[in-house]
Amino acid sequence: MAEESIAAGRIDEIWSERQQVFDADGGILSATVYYLVFDLTTEKDVLNFALANVPASIGEGGRIVYLGNVNIEQRLTETVWKVAAEYPSATATTESGGEVPEFSLDISSGSKHITHAKVHIGSYAPSGKTAPDYGGAINVDAENKVNGVDIVSCNLSFSEKRFFTDSQMSTSFKRTLSDLAGSVNSGSFRGWSAGEVLFVGASGGRRGKTSRDKWEITFRFAVSKNATNIHIDDITIPGKRGWDYLWVKYADDVDGNKLTKKAVAVYVEQVYDYASFSALD
Repeated sequence: MAEESIAAGRIDEIWSERQQVFDADGGILSATVYYLVFDLTTEKDVLNFALANVPASIGEGGRIVYLGNVNIEQRLTETVWKVAAEYPSATATTESGGEVPEFSLDISSGSKHITHAKVHIGSYAPSGKTAPDYGGAINVDAENKVNGVDIVSCNLSFSEKRFFTDSQMSTSFKRTLSDLAGSVNSGSFRGWSAGEVLFVGASGGRRGKTSRDKWEITFRFAVSKNATNIHIDDITIPGKRGWDYLWVKYADDVDGNKLTKKAVAVYVEQVYDYASFSALD
């Protein structure tokens, strides 16, 4: 569906009628700002134009309030309207649309396939014999294939339900969300280091049927921790970002008179794009 066009008009604030409530430290708690809208003849055009042109937030520093509703107060002439932009009470600068984001966390166990031990504990053989040294490779079969093993692995994911006005949920912002989906944080994000958070995607919609209703959007993230000093056989990998992919190249080797498998190379590959998550704050 094509994006609805916004009729052209003009808007000026009525500065003498601005209403603001502050706390004891001078931080803004709420506000109602009045405007005159000119050159439009229908309520729908007036509301759409006002939503697209009034500030999305008011305040600075430690406290910000976000746009909630825009209402028509009075029709003064055929083409002049008085409107009120409401910025309801906020509890933190991380709020969007005047409502506190909802946060949820999921820590669960899943299966992870590994081919090499973190630490080789020991090798055992019948008396008088020596077990072949596979350098930590796991489940090496008679054909010298490294089969590995599935282990339990911790999976951490979290989501944030955010609230946006119709003007904030613009085509440009939707395009930004689409571009960021499937990318990894290039800088620190929500306390996690660069390289540890994957933006899985976003879903949701407008909670009502009018442009004054807010959008309820859930952002979904997955976490994979960065690692340093990874030891595989005689090879040390100084570092690997959480969402980079590590794989091991094995080759036949001889231990005494027995054929074994040894890691001859380890590769770390970047498989996701890295991007700033500032638009998700």
